[in-house]
Amino acid sequence: MPGASTLLITSPPLANAARALLERWAPDAGFVVWTPGDQAAAQALRRDLLRQCWSWGISFYNDYLFNADEIAQFTDLFNIHPALPAIRGRGYDVLPLIEGHGEYGVTLHRIDEAIDSGPILRTIVRPLPADCCRRRLRELNQAASLALLAETLDHLQQHGSGQLAADSEPLGWRWSGPCHRERTIDDRLAVLAASQPRHPALCGWRGLRCPACSVPSGCHFSAGSRR
Repeated sequence: MPGASTLLITSPPLANAARALLERWAPDAGFVVWTPGDQAAAQALRRDLLRQCWSWGISFYNDYLFNADEIAQFTDLFNIHPALPAIRGRGYDVLPLIEGHGEYGVTLHRIDEAIDSGPILRTIVRPLPADCCRRRLRELNQAASLALLAETLDHLQQHGSGQLAADSEPLGWRWSGPCHRERTIDDRLAVLAASQPRHPALCGWRGLRCPACSVPSGCHFSAGSRR
């Protein structure tokens, strides 16, 4: 079961919620919050990762990239990616809106050196609401990510990691499409802003304000402009 040789690495947006879940299942597990772009913290984290061997590691809602030496320190190292396998890399809060997807979700996979390419073990798939905007999709992705973290910790506690692979084999999940980068996503949003300035994927982009997001009637970035 998860314990002192378990490590969870996350980033600030969901750190408190992730810690609460981890403490419920594995109160003595390691817990690290890494802020993307903090190179000094990344170097310190790399030193810590190589300082001991770990049974299980979970990268959760986090962009830290593990190298081969770090991966080798773990018996099993997993990532909870806040999108379905059709969306690799970034863009999980906007691509389902830009591309007119009918679903959103999250993916549990083993980590290798390439981004979002390791064996897929589990997904959560949910219908994408018709009136969804970027900010709302981010909230939905975060909630689904926490649900998959809870499910993963529970499974590790009850069955260990071996059964995850056995359960996933008949389902045949595969990654698809290119690995999206932050710059390419921003370029797509700029093109979208020129042609459809009220598209829901633009909610909150480059300071565009959406004061209606927090009220029950929804976002003023009209869902009718989705394509």
